[in-house]
Amino acid sequence: MKTIIPDYHGLSAEVLQKAELMPGANGSPVLTDIQFEALEAGVARGESLLVSAPTSTGKTLIGWWTIASAIQAGYSAVYLVSHRALAKQKFEEAKRLFLKDFLGDDRSAIVCATGDSVEDAAGRKTNAPLSSVILVATYEKFLGTLSVGGPPRDLTNICFVCDEVQLVGDKHRGQNAELLLTLMRRAGWRQFVGLSAVLSPTDAQALADWLGIRLVRNPVREKALTIECRTPSATLSVSAGPGFEGLLQQGPASRNRHIGAVISELLQQRRSPVIVFCMKVDDTYDLAGSWAQSRPAVSLNAPAGIDIEQPLLEALRRRTAYHNAELTEDERLFVEERLAAGEVDVVFATSTLAAGVNFPLGSAAFASWMRWNSDRRVHVPIDRAEFQNMAGRVGRMGQAAAQGHVVLIADGIQETRQATAMMDLTTQSPLGLGISPEDFGTLTLQIFAGKLCTSREDAFDLVGSTLTASREREKNRSGIDHWKDQLFRQIDRLVDVGCLIELHGQITVTTFGIAVAQSGLKPETALFFIEGLKKSSAEFIRLINQAGSGTTEDDFLFVLSHAAIRSPEFGVLGGKATRTLNWRIGRNGAVPNSFASRLSAILFDQPWTADAGAANGPCS
Repeated sequence: MKTIIPDYHGLSAEVLQKAELMPGANGSPVLTDIQFEALEAGVARGESLLVSAPTSTGKTLIGWWTIASAIQAGYSAVYLVSHRALAKQKFEEAKRLFLKDFLGDDRSAIVCATGDSVEDAAGRKTNAPLSSVILVATYEKFLGTLSVGGPPRDLTNICFVCDEVQLVGDKHRGQNAELLLTLMRRAGWRQFVGLSAVLSPTDAQALADWLGIRLVRNPVREKALTIECRTPSATLSVSAGPGFEGLLQQGPASRNRHIGAVISELLQQRRSPVIVFCMKVDDTYDLAGSWAQSRPAVSLNAPAGIDIEQPLLEALRRRTAYHNAELTEDERLFVEERLAAGEVDVVFATSTLAAGVNFPLGSAAFASWMRWNSDRRVHVPIDRAEFQNMAGRVGRMGQAAAQGHVVLIADGIQETRQATAMMDLTTQSPLGLGISPEDFGTLTLQIFAGKLCTSREDAFDLVGSTLTASREREKNRSGIDHWKDQLFRQIDRLVDVGCLIELHGQITVTTFGIAVAQSGLKPETALFFIEGLKKSSAEFIRLINQAGSGTTEDDFLFVLSHAAIRSPEFGVLGGKATRTLNWRIGRNGAVPNSFASRLSAILFDQPWTADAGAANGPCS
């Protein structure tokens, strides 16, 4: 910790005088080491940096310094985040920090853009998010916003803060994040500040080099964190932070190994609120309901005009909550407000949603730390980077807990070894590859639909400027020449299915191709729906007329759901599945009547084939 700020820090008097932007004690500033180093490196003077430091070290404040300095210098600012819930939280923070003191209460100046909506601080919808002074957005939404009408030409009036920038290596979402950063890198920026807690020294330097910015890295935690693994024969623990060496310690076996007993123990130790990480949405509901049953109830009503589902309200009356992607915006805010007010003792949350959200937490417990791998047909441990990011949600700067405490449970020798590897706080997982040649189908349609390219060579040049291409060149003597055939095969495929038109070397996207790109579906799936409806439209109409008033909206929902599951996305007709059923089938669901079943069979149960063999062709 530092109780001074560096010379030539670049922060304005307004920032220094605002307590939320300059923490202090006894009249002196109080900065973490990485905050001091970022100021010293010029983050408030417009210098572009990649900031790599553990959770709990105050990286978010570095981002806000970037935003404050940008808007005071007359530039616009974009804060990119990994999840919708995190975007909403940062949006609320931005309003609180900047709206009155820096933006003169102009509510159109701050905009939040996610897949749910694009609206300003007054709650008004807007179709011009880039005209705002401060834009908070998810990576995917900003990519869509930025690429409308062709590649961005000039971004040198924008200062970017990219939170959780390691998303570029995510095997599921990294492609969009990497394409976005590639476009930004080609168009330039006024300032770029990347933030990450889980990059290894090698990956952090490689990413900084590709971005052409300076790396500022400090691996030391500012607040102690202890992770405890309870096995049948022993209790293993590792600590990091001030006064700890990060070595694995072994103690006697704990009697409390059931998740309910672990939660009770943490509450008795006054380590509340406790966040319980769950690997499935189902578990957040089931475990919260089970835990809340034994808790005494207090009076609590939803505010007027806000619709909170009854099970959530009943749980909150017992100082219990669940937090997942199925909550409405009102429900999510209501839960987070109760947490901030100290009215929740235990919150059960999905791992991906809670990993980036800054709750005021006292401790954490893992109900599970294994996920189902559909390819291998087995449960596998979550990635070390994800585990460390989740564990770091507790014991954070500015939170009341003296140190963070995390508990997980392992059974057997193999699980113990896997848990021990995850708990190693001295190392980070390697950064994955956001772009893979196997996924060129989706990427190829995306870049042409976004009018980012007009020819095969343009497309290859764009793909060749990505971070993944840079890493491929370093390990492969032949560079990325072998990518060209794979890319061009995907262009041929998209031409064959009607998404692209190629004439005299110039490629344009069709209306069908744009619709497919916007839907996120495979072209084969879109054709599957179109052909199914086309060939059976007469029978469709006859059955509807025959059913008459006995037909309900649920019947048509069943037909569409059945069709979706039969589509090429799920690999039913051959090829690798690109989607899985990860929602709750049958929970409070009605059994479809014979009309819906017969209609689905007629429309979509027959195997679908295309002239190009798309049903069994390459997946995208």
